Amino acid sequence: MSGRMRQALTLMSNLFYAKFVKNVAVLVLGTGLGQCLTILTAPLLSRLYDPSAFGVLSLYTSIVSILAVMMAGRYELAIVLPEKDDDAVNILMLALLITFGLTAASILILPSMGRHFSQYVPGARGVPWLWMIPISVFAMGVYQSLAYWCTRKQAFARLSIFQIFRSVGVAGTQTTGGILHAGAPGLVFGQVAGQILATSILFGQVLREDKRIIRDALCFAKIQKLAKDYVRFPLYSTPQTLLNEFSQNVPAFILTYAFGTGVVGYYSLALRLIQLPYNLIGQSITQVFYQKVSKDYHDRKNIYQTVKRSTLTLAAVAMLPTIALVGFGPQLFTFVLGEAWFQSGLYAQWMAVWVFFGFLNTPSFVTAQVYGLQRFLLCYEIGLFISRTAVLYWGALSADALSAIALFSVTGGVFNCFLIVAVMFYVKKQMRHDAERSSLPGDITDEGAT
Repeated sequence: MSGRMRQALTLMSNLFYAKFVKNVAVLVLGTGLGQCLTILTAPLLSRLYDPSAFGVLSLYTSIVSILAVMMAGRYELAIVLPEKDDDAVNILMLALLITFGLTAASILILPSMGRHFSQYVPGARGVPWLWMIPISVFAMGVYQSLAYWCTRKQAFARLSIFQIFRSVGVAGTQTTGGILHAGAPGLVFGQVAGQILATSILFGQVLREDKRIIRDALCFAKIQKLAKDYVRFPLYSTPQTLLNEFSQNVPAFILTYAFGTGVVGYYSLALRLIQLPYNLIGQSITQVFYQKVSKDYHDRKNIYQTVKRSTLTLAAVAMLPTIALVGFGPQLFTFVLGEAWFQSGLYAQWMAVWVFFGFLNTPSFVTAQVYGLQRFLLCYEIGLFISRTAVLYWGALSADALSAIALFSVTGGVFNCFLIVAVMFYVKKQMRHDAERSSLPGDITDEGAT
């Protein structure tokens, strides 16, 4: 390769990386403003609601999160992958149709679940779970599909606006509910209101700006074909993500069973606040990185270096917050939230380890989706779910809540490290294999050629 061509490729790479950073910055701005609002209202909410109310909210959001991952059959993940927008439009429509269908089904089967939930969970009575759960999962399902469409179109400003309006809706409604002494229903209503408000605004933006593209490309015959072409997503990604959600949310159920909603309240608020600084960048990078890696994959670029550099950058960004939480968790929580939340700080010291490594695995997890490793991710998730549930259950019955949470967090950290190493090893091996094939006589050797 000539010196001029090498310089041209380097310049193009730098320009693309600059665009990547710009797109992340757009998302970070919206997410950051939303997170700032959440942080500012946290000391107020911790004084307006007792720990048991946060425990009920944690159980509700756990149920909604588990149901929401199934709403589009995980076809939303495939929206970013096709080379043509026509195919992406029809996958988007497929995901939305599945969301409508599963929402209708949930309205039929959730009444009995809602009654049992209110009967066996202290503090849950008086909250109309029956109709709020379908509304929540529908709003989240629609958002997930629209978010991946916006990611494909690099319309990251839309997602930034979504984050702001969701935080405003949640914070405003929950604060009002606390002032009115609404208890657990105030927290739950706030969560639902914020999601509905933000999803409605995002839907309006997509409809206004992309209506022509969607209308011209829509073809029901193509929807059927693409449903078969990308069947690995409902086949492998749906159970994988479902297990992940169970794994993430199982503490809410086991800790409630063993210790009551008070402990769950301490745990859930600690997790909510710990994830704020990580989600500020992590969610933004996930959206932008998915689009970039998908393009690099089609262009046959060196994805291994991209994953490696991104992982190391995330480690550098997250190191200081993690050290602060591990070293001074109880003191920080007491200072910000009040003396009553000292226990949350103890939990946070251990949970920070798990959240840190979960933050680092973002590039590896996204890359695994692009490479079609859904079966590997499913097997990984089965092992993670069994291991974390077992150690949490053993700790809850044999020790105390702090020991159970510590075991749960350390196990999650170890598995996240394994995922990072395994995916990077696979990508490096594939890059070497592709390089060997490209060097064979008759093959095209220029980088990015198709």
